[in-house]
Amino acid sequence: MEVKASTLSGNSKVAVVTGGNKGIGLEICRQLASNGVTRGTRERGVEAVNALKTQGLSNVVFHQLEVGDRSSAARLAGFIRQKFGKLDILVNNAGIVGTVTEVSDPESFQRKFLSGEDLKQELNSIENLTKERLDDLSELFLKDFRNGQLEPHGWPAEGVSPAAYTVSKALANAYSRIIAKEHATLCR
Repeated sequence: MEVKASTLSGNSKVAVVTGGNKGIGLEICRQLASNGVTRGTRERGVEAVNALKTQGLSNVVFHQLEVGDRSSAARLAGFIRQKFGKLDILVNNAGIVGTVTEVSDPESFQRKFLSGEDLKQELNSIENLTKERLDDLSELFLKDFRNGQLEPHGWPAEGVSPAAYTVSKALANAYSRIIAKEHATLCR
């Protein structure tokens, strides 16, 4: 999903929202477009763009993007460079999870997907969490990953969702909460 905007100061802003064709991504696009930012999406995205345009948000532009395909990303970059000359905002909302598995035992799924009580407590403790600690946790995860020590050290198990995806998503969410806390007046 890609967006271009005119701000109050008259400066034009261009944003790309991956995964912007539904859910949170679509709402991010709606908010950006209603605040003067122009953006676009994909096949479902064509429908999403048309729906936003019917809401009076004409500054929405469609462009195909497969986040797991380097050539698709290169085409989007070329399109942005040619049409807008720059990119101001990137909202990386799309995810690549790997194989989809049927969950027949939700309790077992929860244990595999959310293991490591200490890790969960640390990431949820926004009062004590810092950017530096997230960097430390990231380095520790990478070390344990390389050494095959994920499960013994309380990291999520490989299985339903790849551990690297799960941990990177958890760290990104924790970082977002830290930023929101640091800039509380922007979030109200």
